Amino acid sequence: MQEWIWRDVRIEVPADWEMLQFSREREKGRCAFADRRQFRLELSWRQVKGAPDFPRMMSDYKSRLESRGELQDAQTFTQAGWHGLAGKQKNLEVSRFGNYFDGDKLLVEIVFLWPDKRDVSLEKNVLQSCRYSVSEKGFRICKAFGLVCRIPETFEFSACHVQPALASMIFTGPRKPAQIKFQRLGMVPQWMKHPLADWLRAQVPKDVRNLNMESEKQNGHEVVSVTGKYAPKGLLLPKGLYSARAWICPTDGRLYHAENICRPGEDFSVCPLDCCGGAL
Repeated sequence: MQEWIWRDVRIEVPADWEMLQFSREREKGRCAFADRRQFRLELSWRQVKGAPDFPRMMSDYKSRLESRGELQDAQTFTQAGWHGLAGKQKNLEVSRFGNYFDGDKLLVEIVFLWPDKRDVSLEKNVLQSCRYSVSEKGFRICKAFGLVCRIPETFEFSACHVQPALASMIFTGPRKPAQIKFQRLGMVPQWMKHPLADWLRAQVPKDVRNLNMESEKQNGHEVVSVTGKYAPKGLLLPKGLYSARAWICPTDGRLYHAENICRPGEDFSVCPLDCCGGAL
């Protein structure tokens, strides 16, 4: 099983299920996981005012799907503390579950799509793993696409790019120019033709001045870091401080990169990013 944490919701799914669709919105959104053949699980969330009447909601849900002809042989039940509804949808077994996470007043739905026979044991394991991920010392955790990111609670998820051998996430602060970016890059021997310090220097935005570079060993990793002043041209453009670090993990061979632009007087350190050696 592989753990994912997305929008403060923690869930474990089989290791060969990958997230192919996702939403960044906090109030309402959806993620979808698929194996090599088809979509297998949908995770949806919506902020509500309080806990719903689940028995009534699931009964209404069942009646609505049946009246539309979208679900046959339906039955309602509870599983691992979740309110469930299972049946057949176009000759495909489907099981739907709802729960309420009081931590952020989240109404959460998980939908399993079973191409063969419904696997109740796997279903139960996934449901038991799914819960609200609380903040740790003022930081929220995001764990996806091989990245384990710790982000200040005041920052918002603004961008995510996933391509072969590349995963990137950007979080923006409440006031410009505050921004945090995390990257994980693969196939490093195929494209890395220069020292890591040169690569890191090339990633620095053009508006950063007075660069200072250092190299040190942390938890068995050779880490290169750079700091400078973020000073875009223009009297009204907000200034800040820039810091970044990069390393190639000796265990998985991937390049990890984390950078931070913060306002003067705010935390100048780069937020930690995990790989095999823990947070760096």
